[in-house]
Amino acid sequence: MRDELAVAIARGPHTVKAIAPGDLRIEAMREWEPDVVVMDLAAEGAALPLRMVMLRDSQLSQVPFVALGQSEDEARALGAHAFVKVPPPIDGLVQLLNRFAALRMPLPT
Repeated sequence: MRDELAVAIARGPHTVKAIAPGDLRIEAMREWEPDVVVMDLAAEGAALPLRMVMLRDSQLSQVPFVALGQSEDEARALGAHAFVKVPPPIDGLVQLLNRFAALRMPLPT
């Protein structure tokens, strides 16, 4: 799903980088400096540890986090700025990303 979403989102005005689960996720985010992170909670398997590292990282703590999954409660518990139920409607997800891109301002942690 990650690669399919990346291709679909990249058709719009967004530049997308799909990052596979693993230890290099944080390094990849630091290098790329994303405007928003979209994470599939079920596929990650380590959503909580990854989110905790993001919140503690001065470079990543203000990056908006969109959670894809089945449970809005889980997304809320992780501090997601937005939740999209899987499978995500591509148009709705792109509109959400457009809103985050339009904001481009620090978010509360």
